[in-house]
Amino acid sequence: MKKIFFIISILLFTINVNAYENNIYKIEIPDKYKESAVENNTMKWTKDNDYIAISYSSNKKYKYNIKSFKEEDVQKQKEKIENKLNSELGKYNIKANVNNIQINNINDFYYLEYDVYYPTKDVIGYDIYQKARMYTTNSYIITSIYNCEKEIKDEEYKKIIDTLEIKDNPIVSPRVSGKKVMILSAIIAGVLVVLNTLMEKKRRK
Repeated sequence: MKKIFFIISILLFTINVNAYENNIYKIEIPDKYKESAVENNTMKWTKDNDYIAISYSSNKKYKYNIKSFKEEDVQKQKEKIENKLNSELGKYNIKANVNNIQINNINDFYYLEYDVYYPTKDVIGYDIYQKARMYTTNSYIITSIYNCEKEIKDEEYKKIIDTLEIKDNPIVSPRVSGKKVMILSAIIAGVLVVLNTLMEKKRRK
C-alpha cells in the first residue's frame, strides 16, 4: 500500500519538461512555460508574469574569462550592471538593486551569478525579482535570467537553470581579466521584459 501511495505521489508531483536545444546550448524548460519570443539572440519562455530568458553574444575576439575575476572585478561588474539597468529605468523613476553577486562553477564552466530586485509595485502592481548567471566560453558570453513576481526560491530556480548545458568549451588559459568583461548580453536579457512590461502598463493608463 505504501509503495502504491509513493508511486502515485511521484506521478502527481512530476513536472513535465520540454527540452530546447540549438548549436550553442540546451536546457529543460517546464511545459508550463511557453516560448514567447526570439530576438537579439535571446530565447524567452513565459508563465504569467514570470519568464526564463537565455541570450548570447560572441566572445571569439577577446576571450573574456570570468574564471580570472578578482574580488575587485566582481564588485566593478556589480556597479556596471546596476548603472546600465538604472540608465534604462530612469524614465520610470525606478532604481534596480544588484545583490549577492559571486563567482560559481558547474561542470568546469565558471559563471557570475547575481540577484536583481526591481521595486515596480507602484507602476505595474508587483515587484520583479531576477536571478542571473553569466558564463564565458571560448566562443560565447551566455546569460540566463530567471524572472519572478515573487521572491525566488533557490531550489525551484536551480531545478531549471542547472539543466543548462553549454556546448562550447570552457576557456583554459585566461587572456582578459574581469576589468574588461562585456556585460551587454546580461543587460539585454535582464531588462528586456521589464521595460516591455512598464511600457505596456504606461500605454494602458
